[in-house]
Amino acid sequence: MMKWIRTYSKSILKKKLLLLTALMIISINAGNGIIPGTQFDYGSAHLQVAGLMAVKAAGVDSWQDLFETFQQETGLFPNGAYNLPSIDNPRLAGGMHWQGREYADFIRAFFKGELLTEHTRALMLTDQIALVEIINSPADDLDEAEVWHYGFGIWRECHNTTFDCEVISYYSTKNYCK
Repeated sequence: MMKWIRTYSKSILKKKLLLLTALMIISINAGNGIIPGTQFDYGSAHLQVAGLMAVKAAGVDSWQDLFETFQQETGLFPNGAYNLPSIDNPRLAGGMHWQGREYADFIRAFFKGELLTEHTRALMLTDQIALVEIINSPADDLDEAEVWHYGFGIWRECHNTTFDCEVISYYSTKNYCK
């Protein structure tokens, strides 16, 4: 371990590593000539930044602290854990383990409006990439008859190649919440 790392407490080191992650994301994207809001190039790093913002806004020390507060206040994901690759450095996009029933309970609570205000939920579900060039998307590998768009951290499924669905039936939870 590098000498400078040993001089910090674990909580200070975590904060510095989160800041370093955010700075790396910014430096990779800064000066690339792309005007923000003109292209969609999916990568899960945006959720790490959003997670850090949520930690800061909540005034807690870590994502784990924030997640435990969420569990206590909602009763959701009682057996869930953000532990990939580790609890100290969770990957917020795909780094959580849960039981199927727990996820179903979460989706139900989300769509019943039990977790967010209607306004916040509507913003989250709003298509953020309708008017931009899609450079890279994990949805590119889907059947040609489907096009998925993206809200804030949530996929919007449309079973039509032109994405002109008037009503979106599924939000990344296929066949569960119609």
